[in-house]
Amino acid sequence: MTTPGAVVWFKRDLRCRDHAPLVQAQHFDNAAALVVVEPAWLESPECDPRHVAFWLDSVAQLQAALAAKGLPLIVRVGAMPQMLQALRREFAFTHLFSHEETGPGWSYTRDLAVAAWCRDQGVVWTESPQSGVVRRLRSRSGWAARWAQRMNAPECTSKAASRRRQACGRPCCPRCQRCQRCMLWACQSRRSPSRPVVNTLPRRCCKASCPAVAATTAARCQAR
Repeated sequence: MTTPGAVVWFKRDLRCRDHAPLVQAQHFDNAAALVVVEPAWLESPECDPRHVAFWLDSVAQLQAALAAKGLPLIVRVGAMPQMLQALRREFAFTHLFSHEETGPGWSYTRDLAVAAWCRDQGVVWTESPQSGVVRRLRSRSGWAARWAQRMNAPECTSKAASRRRQACGRPCCPRCQRCQRCMLWACQSRRSPSRPVVNTLPRRCCKASCPAVAATTAARCQAR
């Protein structure tokens, strides 16, 4: 039986705050984040080198923010859904979370292909709205009320500290498990760049797995 796992696919909204797909993925013990540099976007007429530079800078900030939450960010270059297929050979995820995207024709065609792949692979894809655009409306009757409901919805929040321990697998020693810094160092020191962090930490003190920062870690743990 496959252990439930989740991937949150970051498209255009490269933030951690008020991000519904991220909050949904954090309910899973095994989770990872995904960013894909798509050739279809790079070759599209609306793409400019300045856009790419800004996007890459945003990805770097996103990676740091997710690391603080204990969630690995996987960055791939290629077409979708082929990148999902390749990732699933490494991480057998069962759920995919992302925002709905309102974009040009290439993104719509890509989403159709991703939807077909998910149906074929048995992956549950959940798309969360992020704007006032309501899909599949048969009429505009009631649109204003739906728009107001979305705009006035409360901010999505997540339990970052609790999720940090789950993303790392097993907790560190009792003295260190509440120290966010040493948990983060333990995750990074044992992580393979091409694979998500899924139950890889051994049952030992994080200082033993992070010798380069042992002194600093010990001081922080004792201070707490």
